[in-house]
Amino acid sequence: MNHQDVVLRTCFALGSTLWIAGFIAAAVRRKLSYATISLCLTLPITIAGINISAGLMTATLLWVLIRGEKGPLRAALIPANYALWAYFGAAIIVSVMAVDSSRCWGDLQRDLHKLWVFSLFLVALTAEPAPKSHLALAAAFLFAAGVGIFQALTQRVGEGVPWEVMTRMRAHAFVHPVTFGQQMTLAILGSLCFLGYPPPGSSRKLNLAACLSFLAVVITALILSQGRGAFVALAAGFAAICVIDRRFRKYGYLAMAAGAAGVVLLEVIPESSRSISRTLFRDGFSSGDNNLNPQFHRLILWRVGLDMFKDYPLLGIGLGNYKTQFVSYFQGKVDGQWVWHSAHNIYIHQLAERGLVGLGALLSFLGILTVRAYRRAKQSPTGPNLWAWSVMAAFLVMNLTESTFQVEMMATTVLFIWAWAEANHSRPAPSAKLPLS
Repeated sequence: MNHQDVVLRTCFALGSTLWIAGFIAAAVRRKLSYATISLCLTLPITIAGINISAGLMTATLLWVLIRGEKGPLRAALIPANYALWAYFGAAIIVSVMAVDSSRCWGDLQRDLHKLWVFSLFLVALTAEPAPKSHLALAAAFLFAAGVGIFQALTQRVGEGVPWEVMTRMRAHAFVHPVTFGQQMTLAILGSLCFLGYPPPGSSRKLNLAACLSFLAVVITALILSQGRGAFVALAAGFAAICVIDRRFRKYGYLAMAAGAAGVVLLEVIPESSRSISRTLFRDGFSSGDNNLNPQFHRLILWRVGLDMFKDYPLLGIGLGNYKTQFVSYFQGKVDGQWVWHSAHNIYIHQLAERGLVGLGALLSFLGILTVRAYRRAKQSPTGPNLWAWSVMAAFLVMNLTESTFQVEMMATTVLFIWAWAEANHSRPAPSAKLPLS
């Protein structure tokens, strides 16, 4: 066992210990706030832990109801949850009419999972808002970021170009590098929001030091993930913050300069496979064999999705059928693969698999979440409200190049942040100045 495996296993053991502590506390005290902490400690790390923690929250909530205590079940009766149910109903209709209905069950399970956790979050967090949940979530993000940075900086790069440390290994922690970059984007946005709006009762200096230190770590992790889409999503989220709070706008030029520097860095790294300019100069737009330059493979996936939509415009080809029907619409390898399971754009992917009915249901759900998050932030610009609004703006952009909505860890995290802000919306907003102003 090499030193890297030892360190990674040690880190994982420490994280597991924290999670188990939250789990035991919830089981013994039967309080939803402890179950929420358990969930927050697992959100960026493990889907299994998320499901166990959500199950614990469900059991705790049921125990509250069995004891005869009034549970805020009405918290789930909101337009956003109705829209998610409509989305699930549309998925069932699409599955019945699918080209191959046997392929639909996997995506139906994901949709059902979203229904469960979103309704659970709305009710449980209303019963116990757990206003300090962001601290547990920040600890989990920090743990994942640290693991990702360690991965990227401890690879055997041999002799030669020092920059190869960034090309041999993309930081990813416990997930795919793309998902990891998106997780770090959410973490950065949260830190910015709580930097501007410290939690009530917190020390201004301590909050400033904590937020800046946290930002340094997660930004480093984002850079080492080499996710271009995550940078664009971060820009969208930061712009959303600036729409609500003008005090952030004077830092807009600094943010734009930092983003441009990141893009340039990816372009100039020697031998980097992430450099668009270098691959264009070497291979041109086409790399031969009737295939596009690897940097533009998504264009093929999008075209296939649109071709599927043209053949099945109303209900699509069916959930999970993009993969099975791919070879009927494109013959050849895309980035070394004959078959792809995703269009790498949730909107085109939903058009292909669910048609106009499914895409309409999806846009209705995301639209309601986004509008409600904006209104909350506009009405009461607290840390949770501003975070939920910026996350929704970033999430919409993430899904332009990935099917992030179908990645359960990301979807669950976004739904939790939104529901947490909803539950804490009635709490008084702190009157704090931006520490950097």
